[in-house]
Amino acid sequence: MNSDIRVSTTFPNHPKVVKLQRRLGPQGPLSLIYLWLFVAQNKPDGRLSGMDAEDIEIAAKWDGKDGEFVSALVSLRFIEKEGNVFILHGWEEHNAYASAAKMRKEKAKKAAEARWRKRLGECSEHAEALPQASASTAPTPSPTPSPKEHTPHNPPEGGSGKKKAAVGIQTFLQQCAESGEKPIPPEDKVFEYAASVGIPHEWLHLCWREFVQRNIDSGKRYKDWRRVFRNCVRGNWYKLWWAKPDGEMGLTTQGALARKKHRESAA
Repeated sequence: MNSDIRVSTTFPNHPKVVKLQRRLGPQGPLSLIYLWLFVAQNKPDGRLSGMDAEDIEIAAKWDGKDGEFVSALVSLRFIEKEGNVFILHGWEEHNAYASAAKMRKEKAKKAAEARWRKRLGECSEHAEALPQASASTAPTPSPTPSPKEHTPHNPPEGGSGKKKAAVGIQTFLQQCAESGEKPIPPEDKVFEYAASVGIPHEWLHLCWREFVQRNIDSGKRYKDWRRVFRNCVRGNWYKLWWAKPDGEMGLTTQGALARKKHRESAA
C-alpha cells in the first residue's frame, strides 16, 4: 500500500488547477488532492472501478453541491470515463511509483518467499545462529501443546519393526545437517498454509527461530518436528500475528518484540 504520492511544486499555478479553484473555490484543489491520496491507497492503478460520482466526492471529502466536483473534474480532464468506469487522467505518468504498487507488492512477495524458504531450510544457520532462550525471556506458548496431542504416529522404518524415536530439537537439526536435509523443506505444507492466510515469509521465519529457541530451552522431544512446527504456525502458538478487520495480517506487540530480540541476537 502506498504511503505518499508525488505532487509537483507547480501544482497551485497549473492552469487546470487555477480553473478548478475559480469554479469551486479553495475546496476544489484540496478535494482533488484528497482524491489522489485515496486512489494511491485504494485504487493504485488509477481506475475508480465500482465508484460512482457520489463515491468519488465522498472519497475526496467534497462537501459542496452534489455532482459539482466530479463534473468539474471531468470538464477539466482531471478524470475521464472509460465505459462505465472513471479513471484518473495521466495517473500512471505523474504517479508512476504509486500506480505500480500492486506490481511491487507481488514482486516483493515472490522475492521474500524465495528468500525465506531458503533461509528457513538451512539447518546449520539455525543450529548455530539461534541462542538458547532463557526462562525469563521465553514464555510458554499459549495454548500449550501436549506431546500426546501433537506427537505424530510414524510407521516403522526400514522394516525393522522399530518406530521412529522422539528426539529434541537440537538432535533433529543435527540429523538434518548430517543427512543433507532441510528442517523445513520448500514443499512443506506450512508454506501453502501461510500463503493462503497471508502470513509473510519473514514472519514464518521469525516463528521458526522462536520455535527452535523455545524448544531448545524446554527440552521437549517429538518424533516429527516438521508436523509440530506446522501445528505451531496454524495455531499461532506464540501469538506473533493477528488478523485485522480488513483481512490483512498484522504483527502483534509480542511478534514485534520477538523480531527485535532475534535481530539483536543476530547482530
